[in-house]
Amino acid sequence: MAERRGLRIGDWTALLLVCALLTSGILVWLLAPSTWLSASAPLGAVIGGAGVLVLCAYTALAIAGRRAATRLDRARAAEREAAAQARRRFLSRLDHELKNPVTVVRSLAAERAERDPAWAGVRGQADRMARLVGDLRALAELEETPLAVEPVDPGLLIREAVEDLAEETGTGPRARISVQLPSAPWPLPLCPGDPDLLRLAIGNLVSNAVKYTDVGQRVEVRGSEADGWVVIEVVDTGRGIPAAEVATVFEELGRASNALDRPGSGVGLALVRVIVARHGGTVSLRSRLGEGTSVRLALPLPTGH
Repeated sequence: MAERRGLRIGDWTALLLVCALLTSGILVWLLAPSTWLSASAPLGAVIGGAGVLVLCAYTALAIAGRRAATRLDRARAAEREAAAQARRRFLSRLDHELKNPVTVVRSLAAERAERDPAWAGVRGQADRMARLVGDLRALAELEETPLAVEPVDPGLLIREAVEDLAEETGTGPRARISVQLPSAPWPLPLCPGDPDLLRLAIGNLVSNAVKYTDVGQRVEVRGSEADGWVVIEVVDTGRGIPAAEVATVFEELGRASNALDRPGSGVGLALVRVIVARHGGTVSLRSRLGEGTSVRLALPLPTGH
């Protein structure tokens, strides 16, 4: 919810009018010649009284306006929360409804694939559906699950995410990965967060970068500290994202049109967005088609760091 700070132009105009009326009334009463003081006093009182009335009217209107704005903000927040709850209920129901059918198809395909290789494709698609349903369920649960917050070392999380990716791919990823972390005058500071979720977010970014980067191209993971934030940036020299689709890749099931030849559910970046938001951070993406992509997430440091 955006805060309303300062006075608007209309507020300043009303206050200046009130001040002018009050000042005029006081000057008329104080500076009037003694010969007509008795006549000017009522005039000063009238002008001053008008100023007081304007002030009272302005105050009442301002209070009413603020209350109306507050009610509107609360109504919008309630609508957003209701929509979020409805979406979480839908994802939970989707998981419940699809879990058993997908399990049956996977079992049948695995059994038939041993005798008929044609069933291998069915088994692969069933496995993909199972992963998608699991990812959607995890996304819905993530928005409500309490965070296990503790001081975490972002540099360590970055190194672990890169190591985990190398282990998952066996001989290592196709692209060359380099990690750039500060060591002087000091390393990255500890920041509060859930280490498992932050490792998942960083891992998803690195995995995505490698997935869409060809053999011999580069992926760089950079860490820095700036103005009370720890900044982690994952950049690559891969295929990039069409400009018109950059805004949609953080949505659930959002995938770029030039990414459909690689495996994926379209949930990974949505998970990153939710994890970073729950830590009070921000995430942004820049990309150029055919040149590469940069994803930057920022995590807040404790006040006074």
